[in-house]
Amino acid sequence: MAGEKITHERIIFAFLESSFTKSVGGTSLADIAGKLGIKKASLYNHYNSRDEMLLDTIRYCGEYLKKISFIPSEMDTTAKKYTADTVLKGIVHRWFKMNEREPLFQIYSFIESEKYFSSNVAEIHKEMREKLVSQTIIALNSLVLANKIKQTTPENLSVLAN
Repeated sequence: MAGEKITHERIIFAFLESSFTKSVGGTSLADIAGKLGIKKASLYNHYNSRDEMLLDTIRYCGEYLKKISFIPSEMDTTAKKYTADTVLKGIVHRWFKMNEREPLFQIYSFIESEKYFSSNVAEIHKEMREKLVSQTIIALNSLVLANKIKQTTPENLSVLAN
């Protein structure tokens, strides 16, 4: 990592990595600088304060989570091609695999640990949960349309998705 250009994204990843091991409150600028192989003072070339860095990390995490999807982009085609059991197992497997990768694992850990301390993070957590439920409903609707599971009411799909 040393020798690479220092960017906001690299600083955010260092912040997330340190927060994962030390907690957000326990992470210092020195910890972040150490992960980047730079002097603490160099961080001030990118951020005016640790609080500004934290807000940018929250913003980054929210934007990152908005971009990801755990269901296939061609859900209807997938539902027609495979059994309901295979589709649902595949979706769950994909979700777990996504969560094992960096930076998603660190982002989820950050969001889960900070949702009680920041209204912005609590909102991201709420949106993340709503997205999980809505994508599950899309998958279940695709299986209904492919005649792989029994048709049910939208209310029942919502209950199943939750």
